[in-house]
Amino acid sequence: MGGRLREKAPSAGNDRRTAPEHGPGMRNLKILVTGGAGYIGSNLVDTLMAEGHQVHVIDDLSTGKIQNIAHHLGNERFRFVNDSILDRALIDRLVDGVDCVYHLAALVGVKYVVQNPLKGIYTNVTGTEVVLQAAYKRWKRVLIASSSEVYGKSVQVPLEEDGDRLFGATSVARWSYAMSKAIDEHFAFAYANKGLPVSVVRYFNSYGPRLDPKGYGSVIAKFISQARLNQPITVFDNGQQTRCFTYVDDTVRGTLLAASVPEAVGHVFNIGSNRETSVLELARIIREMVGSESEIVQVPYRNVFGENFEETRRRVPDHGCPAAVASGCAAPPPCARARGAASTPAVPRCRKRRPPPARGPRPHRPRRARWCRWHRAAPPRVLPQDRAGNCRTVYLSASRLYGSIAKPLGPTIPARSAACK
Repeated sequence: MGGRLREKAPSAGNDRRTAPEHGPGMRNLKILVTGGAGYIGSNLVDTLMAEGHQVHVIDDLSTGKIQNIAHHLGNERFRFVNDSILDRALIDRLVDGVDCVYHLAALVGVKYVVQNPLKGIYTNVTGTEVVLQAAYKRWKRVLIASSSEVYGKSVQVPLEEDGDRLFGATSVARWSYAMSKAIDEHFAFAYANKGLPVSVVRYFNSYGPRLDPKGYGSVIAKFISQARLNQPITVFDNGQQTRCFTYVDDTVRGTLLAASVPEAVGHVFNIGSNRETSVLELARIIREMVGSESEIVQVPYRNVFGENFEETRRRVPDHGCPAAVASGCAAPPPCARARGAASTPAVPRCRKRRPPPARGPRPHRPRRARWCRWHRAAPPRVLPQDRAGNCRTVYLSASRLYGSIAKPLGPTIPARSAACK
């Protein structure tokens, strides 16, 4: 997880008002998460609740799902508001009662943005302005969630946080989302120059539980859904475009660090793995993991998004710059690089079920696991030492890719490694 040094914003300590600091070791803080019923937001809420904080969530459920946070609804430390972040009076009241704000609410998903660019621009830009204005009035620390989309079509790989950006024509609706997130960042740094403690994170293709096939990061969820149903797996263009996939636990860990470490204030950080995987390779891996007989079909972009659609071919984050080192976010933890890589040392193959007998009731048999044996075994992936000097060996199973496709075997890294805190 990288971050570039910027002109240092005035410290909040120079102002008579100071924002409370928080971190992994602190408990009983009141935290507001906008978009907390979404994919990343709900996983972030789970971690904050597990750390003992009081969590307030606002989400209009336009892309989020109540099922993602239903298990918290009966908890006295949890509060959910089903409303829009565009309600200024409501946001003012919510921000007034918390210590920190994680602003993740946005209209996401390329298909949604292309279909309704006006709603995407208005929601993303105005919503962020409303949240930052409320935080500035009450001097609360803010984390703004941005996207790797802000790099546009840049070919300066790896993508540095302070590098140049490249976009297509304004008539191409596909770039409206990228520009709206870039404006969000401009808002954030404008308030940072006034002394507000604010940090920005740029997410790179997160994946994990609760990933919606119709929403954010839909390529992995879509491929798995198609493979499970033995439907054709649709790959856009020739499938040689590459992305860097990162498991959601590591996405959340990077978000927490950027929102809590004092050195992260006034900076922007890439949150993602630096292991490239082509979309075509990803489709083949998922088909093999699921044990599907689906055919991989290449589909032109214009068939889905129209004639004027444009896409970047590579998107790889830069890591390990001075601001990230100072804030403890110098590079993704070993588990981030392993889980973020789509190719794995070993994956389980799914067993095809036998058809039921032609006559009579099917005899009762104990339920068998859906995996039968390990194949394509390779030496365990040994990763560089972490900050504590410990080498880590990681195995990635299919269940880490999405939900519970198969039973994981072998040693795995804990969800919150002490070395990653």
